[in-house]
Amino acid sequence: MSCLTRAATEHPGKKVKIIMAPSMGNFKPMRDAYLQMLKDRLDSLPKTASVMVAVTVHGMPWDKFKWEAWLELAPAYRDKLFEEVKQMVASYKFPKTNVVQCQDEFADPIWDPQQKYLSTNRVYWTAIKEGYDYAIGLPIEFYAENSDTMFHHALKNYKDFDQYNVYKQIEYKDWSQPYVREMVQDKTHVIYNGVPVGKYQPYVIDALYQSLDTILSKRAGK
Repeated sequence: MSCLTRAATEHPGKKVKIIMAPSMGNFKPMRDAYLQMLKDRLDSLPKTASVMVAVTVHGMPWDKFKWEAWLELAPAYRDKLFEEVKQMVASYKFPKTNVVQCQDEFADPIWDPQQKYLSTNRVYWTAIKEGYDYAIGLPIEFYAENSDTMFHHALKNYKDFDQYNVYKQIEYKDWSQPYVREMVQDKTHVIYNGVPVGKYQPYVIDALYQSLDTILSKRAGK
């Protein structure tokens, strides 16, 4: 039960003032978390490699949820980060690169039969068919692994991959380290780069602090 639901249940009829802090994605540290993770990954690749980076979001069947707040709120975070990722990848001078936005969920034949949305799976297979050495998945909407990222999204993302087995037990014992999933399909090394835990977590905490401070600092000034 959420805090708001509990308050409404335990104190019926009481008026409660709700203050919404700005999205953490509005603050640079949130973007820096994923940029630093990507930098560490790119630093480990051969300079002669061809690299595709998939900047991935959870996804929704947007035609059916046109009132969803994400549509209005996401660009301030997602689009800025996407541009910064493109700048970072370009700075490495790899011989061949591409950076794309895609979504893990609801870009499948059931929800999206006309392929209006670009799925992470299609991006991976494009990289494979075009002979990229590496395809890196950068999931920018999660701060910790969960049933979506580790199970449900993987079902979609790795559809038809030779090395993906839906029944294989996932070994993730140390949640202070990013969970990285690696597969080789044909000649392409596909890497799920994980989420900002461990040494990357301070960026997330800083973004949360800055978000809360925009509200609390106003209150303190009164």
